[in-house]
Amino acid sequence: MFEKMNKKIEMLGLIPVIKIKNTEEAIQVANALLDGGIQVAEVCFRVDKDVIDTQKSLQNIADGITLIRKKFPDMLVGAGTVINADLAKKAIEAGAQFIVSPGFNPETVDFCIKKQIPIYPGVNCASQIEQAIAKNLSLVKFFPAEISGGITLIKAFLGPFPSMKFIPTGGVSIDTIGEYMQCENVAAVGGSWMVKSNLIKNKKWEEITQLSRKAVHAMHGFEFAHVGINFKNAQDCAKGADELEKLGFYGTENNDSWFCGNNGFDAFELMKKKGRGKNGHIGVFVYSIERALAYLKQYGYTIVPETIKRCGNDENSPLVFTYLNKDINGFDIHLKRK
Repeated sequence: MFEKMNKKIEMLGLIPVIKIKNTEEAIQVANALLDGGIQVAEVCFRVDKDVIDTQKSLQNIADGITLIRKKFPDMLVGAGTVINADLAKKAIEAGAQFIVSPGFNPETVDFCIKKQIPIYPGVNCASQIEQAIAKNLSLVKFFPAEISGGITLIKAFLGPFPSMKFIPTGGVSIDTIGEYMQCENVAAVGGSWMVKSNLIKNKKWEEITQLSRKAVHAMHGFEFAHVGINFKNAQDCAKGADELEKLGFYGTENNDSWFCGNNGFDAFELMKKKGRGKNGHIGVFVYSIERALAYLKQYGYTIVPETIKRCGNDENSPLVFTYLNKDINGFDIHLKRK
């Protein structure tokens, strides 16, 4: 159920959980997230304890959802902290494209299913996962993630529930997001460290953008693999490898190139003949090439079809390697799955 939205969330990978008080904050935060490369937001129906008019505050949040949808039509906007069917109704009427709840409330789940609005209820134990499966759900929120067992528990769920995927939220940080994203049954991660309430209160929009950009990069696991250098022939290539050895980078020869490095890391690939790129290529590691491509699309990057390699013969098998269509100063770029 809700396969199309599930796939979209999985390709986005990171869902900022934001708390706003008015429409001005909603627009500013959404804009800051987009500038940081994040194209999704979960706007929470959370109201401070000292608020006198709760209903008015909830309506302000709903209006914020509506305005984000109107001003940024390409942004995916969901509603969070939806603890009952009444709030789900308000969120849907505001234009929320998906619903997230902290716990598993059958009434709320049934209401959303009836309205055909994707819902991701919170679970943290096997019994709740079984309830989700009974409702034909295949993606749920794992909350509160860290104190409920974190990565260890999520991996343990893979055995009895191989078809269920999770969105861990609660205690996840930029330091741990990469570990979560490498779990086979994690579709995306939710978090608020890039949109903390004090940043919104003090209008630190640029800081939110910077934190968002760092969070996106950490989520994808972007990491330098090596730089490839083109040579005219095998003889010149061997000379290049000899020069690098003088600098402490020892080479290993194979059929098409030399790999040179130290401390177990090959930082250079010297090509015996002209490879891709005017001058060579730059290799970049990522956790998921499919997810990285979905992110890089907004910056004009696409794949070079004839360079694609998969982990199996099936055309639906995960990508393990591909070149991109753009270069950096004569160096083509390829992505390689970690």
